[in-house]
Amino acid sequence: MVEILRYPDEILAVEMSSYCNLRCPMCTQCQVDYDKKGFMDIRLWEKLIGEFAAAGVKYEKFLPFGLGESLLHPKAYEMLAYMFDKNKDRTIFGHIILHTNALLMDERISDLMLKYQYQIGALHFSLDAATQETYSKVRPGAELSRAVMNIVYFLKHRSQIPPKVVLQFIVMKRNFNEANNFLKFWSEVLTGLGLGFQVNYDWQPEMLRDTIFFKRENTWNPADLGQSEELHKKVAFGLGLITEIPKGRLLMSDEFVK
Repeated sequence: MVEILRYPDEILAVEMSSYCNLRCPMCTQCQVDYDKKGFMDIRLWEKLIGEFAAAGVKYEKFLPFGLGESLLHPKAYEMLAYMFDKNKDRTIFGHIILHTNALLMDERISDLMLKYQYQIGALHFSLDAATQETYSKVRPGAELSRAVMNIVYFLKHRSQIPPKVVLQFIVMKRNFNEANNFLKFWSEVLTGLGLGFQVNYDWQPEMLRDTIFFKRENTWNPADLGQSEELHKKVAFGLGLITEIPKGRLLMSDEFVK
């Protein structure tokens, strides 16, 4: 039987895959030895979740991802299906949250998630670009149109909120000039689907609806954090998310646009 560790925030994270299908320059995937990565054995996955169910353990949030791309796992569909089935009455996990680049979230995976959408709290999509040219800089070798197509498919077929969708744009030197176009594009997509949404530049206010999220880059070099902060403030101001550029740290807002 697994040893149960309980925390006040009741969050459990289990990494299905430390591999990723991309090598984004701003990500730890470029910092870690590729030979030291791997996929979780599906038998271990089933053992863990099965024992959680048997022990009557419940976590408010379950994050089946880490620094890799979970949907790259050769058994991703089977693992997610097992998780959803064991949690069909939400007796183990209150909400499941997944972070993905959306490139592998095809109709088969989406249909599985849609079947059990009542279990999902949020799907976070890493995009960081509005054009293929910039996408190729932040997601070398990948097609932006594929990610967009997969996200729109899910949005069109979703019947309840949550699950909410978070469309993430990390503000960087490589892409900051596309922030306005990113906001415009996804605002039009969400509005066209009749969906209300919010725009955030930080984790607060709470993302209660679909969210277009302009996130500050957490750089690996501490000396670059100041530049990252200033660029983030500049973009937030340009988007109308703040009314003035503060001298110090950009504080979390109590309001959001839209």
